[in-house]
Amino acid sequence: MSENPYSRSRPLLSLVRQPLNLVGAVVAIGWIFFAPDYRVFTVTTGLIIGVLALGVMVMVGWAREINLAAAGVYATSLYLGSWVYRPGPNGWGHPLVIAIVVSVVIGILMMLAVALFSVRLSGVYVMVFTLGVQILVERIVFTQYRLTGGDQGLVTPSPKIFGYEVSSHDDRAFYLFVLSVVALVLMFLQRLRLSPYGRAIMLVGADQQAAVAVGVRPLKTKALAFAVCGALGGLAGILAATLYGSTPGTVNYTATTSLLWLSIAILGGFDSMAGVLLVAVAFQYIPLQLEKLHVNYQLLAGISLLAGVLCGSRGLGGRLQDLYRRLRFGPAAQRRSRRPSSFTAAAEVLARSDGLTELREIGPSDDVRQLALETLESWFPPRRTEPVALATEDIHLSFGGVRALRGASIEVPTGSFTGLIGPNGAGKTTLFDVVSGLTRPDRGTVRIFGSDVTRDQPWDRAALGMTRTFQTTRIVKELSVADNLLAGAGLRIRGSLAQFAVGMPAPWRQVREAEEAAWAIACLLDIERYWDERVGELEFSARRRTELGRALLSGPQILLLDEPTSGLDPASSGALIGLVRRLQADLGLTVLLVEHYVKAVLDGCDLVYVLAEGQILAHGEPGTIAADAQVQERYLGAGRGEATTGWRERLADPAGAGNRG
Repeated sequence: MSENPYSRSRPLLSLVRQPLNLVGAVVAIGWIFFAPDYRVFTVTTGLIIGVLALGVMVMVGWAREINLAAAGVYATSLYLGSWVYRPGPNGWGHPLVIAIVVSVVIGILMMLAVALFSVRLSGVYVMVFTLGVQILVERIVFTQYRLTGGDQGLVTPSPKIFGYEVSSHDDRAFYLFVLSVVALVLMFLQRLRLSPYGRAIMLVGADQQAAVAVGVRPLKTKALAFAVCGALGGLAGILAATLYGSTPGTVNYTATTSLLWLSIAILGGFDSMAGVLLVAVAFQYIPLQLEKLHVNYQLLAGISLLAGVLCGSRGLGGRLQDLYRRLRFGPAAQRRSRRPSSFTAAAEVLARSDGLTELREIGPSDDVRQLALETLESWFPPRRTEPVALATEDIHLSFGGVRALRGASIEVPTGSFTGLIGPNGAGKTTLFDVVSGLTRPDRGTVRIFGSDVTRDQPWDRAALGMTRTFQTTRIVKELSVADNLLAGAGLRIRGSLAQFAVGMPAPWRQVREAEEAAWAIACLLDIERYWDERVGELEFSARRRTELGRALLSGPQILLLDEPTSGLDPASSGALIGLVRRLQADLGLTVLLVEHYVKAVLDGCDLVYVLAEGQILAHGEPGTIAADAQVQERYLGAGRGEATTGWRERLADPAGAGNRG
C-alpha cells in the first residue's frame, strides 16, 4: 500500500512542512534586531522557563501525573550545576559541558527517586508526594548558603561554546544561544512524541490496563516520563545559572513557583510544544508590560489554571490548532470527505453518524481489502501451530466472601472463533482478567500455546501474542485515530530511546512500516477516513473499531474481545461481529469473544462456552449449546412449559434474554 499523505514517521520533516512553524522560526530570530535589550533578556528568561515547562508537559500532559517539585528540581540543578562550572574557591571550575551533564543528571536522579517511591501511586497521591519533595528541597538544599550564596549570590561565569564566550551581558548573543538549545529540545521531544516510547507514555497516562494489553510496561514507562521531566528541569537550571551571572535567591523557587510552572504546562496544552513555550514567554513578558497594573506571576498562575481547565487537556495550543485547521481545511466532516478515493470503502457503514437507516456491512472494497492484507502479511508474526492456543485449568478466584470463579476450565483451539456467554455476574470478565493477567487467581493454571503463564505479567503475555479489548472503550480521546492505532505497535518495533532521539534510520523505518500496517488496518476497519481526526470527536462505533485496530496492530496470535458490541444497536452489533469474524479468518487469529448478544455468538462462533456462577455450564458447537436443555433453562430462560420457538425468538432480540450476559 502506498504511503499515506499524513505520515508521522518523519518527525522533523513534519515540523518543517507546517507553515506556522516556519513563520515562528523566522519571527523568533528576526525580532531581536529591533527589540530593546531588556525585552530580549525577558524573552530569554521565558524560553528557559519554557524548557522546564516542556518537561512538566511530558509528565502532566502525557503521563497524566501532577508535578509540584519542578521548582525544587530546577533550583537544585541551578545551584549544583553552577558550583560545578564556577571556578574556585566557590566551585570546581569544570567546563560548561560537564556542568550541563551534571545538572541534567541531577534532575533525572531526583525525578527517578520520585518515580521509585510514587510511580505505583496515582492522582492526588503523586501530587502530594512531589509537594513533599519540593518542601524537602527548600529545607535541605536552600539552607546550604555556601552552595546558594544566600542573599548575596555567587558569581557564575558566562558560558563558553567551542571556545567562544557567550557573555550574559550580550543579550542578543545569549538569546540565540538559548534559542538553539530550545530548538534541540523541540527536536528531541518531537522524536520522542512520535516514537513508540512517547505513544506508550500517553497510553499509560490515559489507561494503564489498555497499555499493558498491548505490551507496555507501565512502571518503566512512567519512570521515563518522570526522567524526561527531570532532565529538562536540570537543563533549564544550568541555563538560568549562566544567564543571571549571579545565583538567584532561593525565595524565587518555592512551592508557589512550582504551581506557577504547572499552570504554564496546563494552559499551553499537552500536545502543543509551541503553545507551552509561548505561554512561558508570556508569563515573563506580560508582568513587565503591565507592571503599573500590578499584574504578577501569582495572578497569571491563577488565571492560567482556570483558563487551562476551560480549554481542556489540549490547552490553548490545542484550541489554536483546531482553529487553524478549521480555517485552512474546513470543518471535520469536510476534511473527511477529501480522503484519498483509492482507500474509500464501498460497503454501507456507520448508520449512526452517516444517517443510514440500516448498517449491513463494515469493511472495505475487495481491492482495498486485498492490498491491506498484503501489507499486513509482513507485519504480523508467523502463526503458531500448536493445537490449543489458550487454556485455563480449574481457575478459582474469590473477592472477600464472593466466589467469582469456581473451577472454570476452557480450551480455545488455535485458529478458532470461540464464544463465552453467560448471565450477568457469571464471571466472564473476571475470567478474561485472569487470562490476560490483570488478576491473579487463587489457584488454577493459565496456558498460552502450552506455556504456563499463570504468574506472568500482562505485558509478558502480550509479548507471547495475546492482547485484548475491554467492555468499556479504552482510547486516548485527545489523540488522532492514527496515534491511537500506532500506540499498539510497540511490541513490533525494535530500537532504543537514544536511537529514536538521534534519528537513526533503522528504528524510524520500522515506525514507517508500523504506519503502513496501521493504515491497512484502518482500511479493513473502515476508519481510514478518520485517520487524522481526534477519536474523542468520533461516533461510538468508530471509537470501538479504533480500539480494536490498536489491539490488532500489536500483531496478536490470540485476541480477547470483551463485549465489543456493548453500546451498539443490533444492526451495528451484527455487522461488527461479522467484521471480526472475517478479520479472524483473513489474519489467522485465534479469537475468544465475550458477548451479550447471544444470537451473534451462536451464528458466528465455532465453539461456545457457557459460564454460570463461576463454572462452565456447557460447551460445544453453537447448535449443541442452543439445544442444551440445561442452558435453555438456566440461561436462555426457557422453562419446561415453554416452546422451543420462545427462546429462539428471544435470542433474536438483544433486548431480551440474550442481553443478560
